[in-house]
Amino acid sequence: MSLERELGLHLAQSHPSEAALVLERVDDGAADAVLLDLDVVAAHRVLTAMAPRRASAILTRMPQPRRVELVDGAPPMHAAWLLRRLGPEDRAAVLAELQPARSRAMKRALTAREGTAGALVDPDVLALRADMGVADVLDRFGDDLIGAFDSVPVVDEEHQLLGMVRLDDLQKAPRGQKIKAIMKAATSVVRSHLERRGIVAHPGWQDASALPVVDGRGVLLGMLSYRDFRSLERAIRQTSAAQSVPTARALGRLYGLAVGGFFEALVLMSEGGSRQ
Repeated sequence: MSLERELGLHLAQSHPSEAALVLERVDDGAADAVLLDLDVVAAHRVLTAMAPRRASAILTRMPQPRRVELVDGAPPMHAAWLLRRLGPEDRAAVLAELQPARSRAMKRALTAREGTAGALVDPDVLALRADMGVADVLDRFGDDLIGAFDSVPVVDEEHQLLGMVRLDDLQKAPRGQKIKAIMKAATSVVRSHLERRGIVAHPGWQDASALPVVDGRGVLLGMLSYRDFRSLERAIRQTSAAQSVPTARALGRLYGLAVGGFFEALVLMSEGGSRQ
C-alpha cells in the first residue's frame, strides 16, 4: 500500500465526517476504493456521515460480501441505517445472508420509523421466560450473562415484556426458584415511537444502565444502553451548539475544509498512482 493511500485511510478513520464530505465530491471509483479498504467500524462511520443518497449509491455498487460484512459488523442502530439505504432487493439479499437471529432482529428494527427508539434499539439482547428455572438460566446462559446489562428482561410466549430480573438477584436466588418469583415490574420502559430528544429526557436513566424498548403491544424490541444514551446526548448537544453558535460553526467548517482538502489530495494522489 502506498504512503498516500495509508495516510488517506488513517485520516478517514480519525475524521469520518470530513472524509464523508470528500468522498461525496470525488468520482465513484475513488470513493468505492476507500470504503472497501476501511475496516468495518470506520466504513460505517463514514457512510453514516454522508448524504443518504450518496451513501445509498455507494452501498448499491458494493460487492454483496462487503455489504453483508458491514451490516453484520455494525452496531444495531448503524446496521439498520445501512439497510435502509439499500433497495428492497439488495436489502432482502443481505438479510438472507445474516445469521437467523440477527436477520430477525434487523427486520424488527426496520419496521420502526427512522430516528426513533425502535430503530435505534439493540435487538441482540438475552430475554428470559418467566417460567424458566434459575438453575436452567445459569447453566444455559451463564456466559451470555457475563458483561450483560445489570438487569435482564423477562418475556412471555409472545415476547411481551413482563418484567426485569437483576443479575445480583438471579445469582443469589435458590436454584430451584422460577424466574417469575424474582423478577420485578419494569417500571421504566421506552416506547418504540419515542424520538432522540425524548429518549435522552427519559427519567429512567437516573437509576438504570439500560432501558427496555417496547412497541405499542408491549412486545420487547431490545434494549438501549447508557452508552446509547450518552451517544444521543452528545449528538443533540453538538447539533444545538452548531445551531446557536455561528462562529464556532464557521471555525469548525474551516477546520473540516482543511482536513478534507488534505484527505482529498491524498485520495486523488492514490488514485493517480494506481492507474500508472
